[in-house]
Amino acid sequence: MSDCKTGGGGQCQDYDERDRYSGKGNDSDFPTPTQKPADPERERYDKAIKQLCNNRVGSPSSELRNISKAERDQFAATLDRVFPGIKKGEKNTYLRMFDHEGGMKENIGRDKDGKKIVRAMSGGIKSGTLKELVRNKLFKESKETMAGGKLTMVGVAKAYRGYFDYSLKSVGGHQALEALSEKSGNQVFTALVADTLYQQGIAGGATIIRGALEPNSPVKRGVMDAQTWSRLLDVAGNKSRQPELNNMIIRRKFETVGDKISTGDVGRFKSFCHQGI
Repeated sequence: MSDCKTGGGGQCQDYDERDRYSGKGNDSDFPTPTQKPADPERERYDKAIKQLCNNRVGSPSSELRNISKAERDQFAATLDRVFPGIKKGEKNTYLRMFDHEGGMKENIGRDKDGKKIVRAMSGGIKSGTLKELVRNKLFKESKETMAGGKLTMVGVAKAYRGYFDYSLKSVGGHQALEALSEKSGNQVFTALVADTLYQQGIAGGATIIRGALEPNSPVKRGVMDAQTWSRLLDVAGNKSRQPELNNMIIRRKFETVGDKISTGDVGRFKSFCHQGI
């Protein structure tokens, strides 16, 4: 159902005002000029998110266990070595991504002919994404980053940073992650924003975030822009509004998966839940 809009005389145009008194309905069946009609689809997703989160607080990256503690610690040490002085917000984001994507394990699937194919390389990085980073000089193939056609742990770390230098290039690249972490005071929220840009794609993720910021406005599709990022920082810095935005981003991520949500996605979404959702 479309949103109820008011016209001349302040009446809602989504129904015939005469029906209110014709026996076809009662007052509760019709929206008032200040009341929007119910959106069953949104209610369904909101209910699903509440059940998904169940008043759960988002998990620190140290509590995620899709990979072994040893592999996680090794990647943390790699980040410190490859990026001396890396800030907590950026480091936490990469650790969470690495965990959610299964660490160094490649995502192997089969094509329509049953032949094994690599759906994603280590760290969840797709070959097309890596080629784009190379083309934009944001990733360099070398013995340090590649071995036998596969990414090394150093390669994953450098690809992650290159990805955010690319996806957030209009707002400062990877440094924007730390700016968001400092403004929000919440590393889990920062990682949720980054995860959305990573899991749903550069343009798809930015569109989700833009829609979450302005849920009642037409969504402008496209990559992250300075106006959207500035708006995000403002809302993230508001402790009373941040939980609502957190909820809305998860809900819109959920919508992109819909009924095909996997066990992995359930765990991924749960780890970002904000207390009170």
